[in-house]
Amino acid sequence: MRTITYGLLALLCALPVHADESSTFIFASQIPDEPVPLVRCAAPVAPVAPDADGYSALYIAAEAGDLASVECLLADHTDVRLASRDGNTPMHGAALGGSVPVIERLFEAGASVRASNQHGETPLYWAAGAGALDAVRWLLERGCPVDEVDRDGNSALHLAAASGYPAVVGLLLEHRANPALKNRAGQTALELARSLDQAETSQLLAGR
Repeated sequence: MRTITYGLLALLCALPVHADESSTFIFASQIPDEPVPLVRCAAPVAPVAPDADGYSALYIAAEAGDLASVECLLADHTDVRLASRDGNTPMHGAALGGSVPVIERLFEAGASVRASNQHGETPLYWAAGAGALDAVRWLLERGCPVDEVDRDGNSALHLAAASGYPAVVGLLLEHRANPALKNRAGQTALELARSLDQAETSQLLAGR
């Protein structure tokens, strides 16, 4: 999983102001700070291309939880399925950022909640690892497989337990996550949590 630490990003699109008028705007998204308000651009500027790792402006806005910029980019027909070199989609970014409104908007625009990157990691996996409880709940309620594993055999339950998020662990268990599931190292979520001294999640998983 990757955390983006970009500086200022300009997200560009043309939005109608009145029925007979159009203007070019810039959204400025600062990660991890709060998004900067919409400002008018003096002249049209070329769209922002993906970075060297293939992360698009839509991905970055989604991870930042910047719904206004997401709307702007979608209005400009940005491909909601565009993935980075590692296969991370804007939905992965939204799940990592934990913004349910952004997740919902991407879903409405055709983004898959079950997209898997090159490491076998899904948006649910990323949300669980970030402790994004509301995002985890939303994704589970949309039918995301609770026991899907990455290439190392770790499930969302493994990651939440290892990261020390008891509320997420409890929610995953409510949705019948399998606590007996072992990763490629032969560890259950409980064993992984204990190896990392995660007392709260270990206690929650004990006896399951």
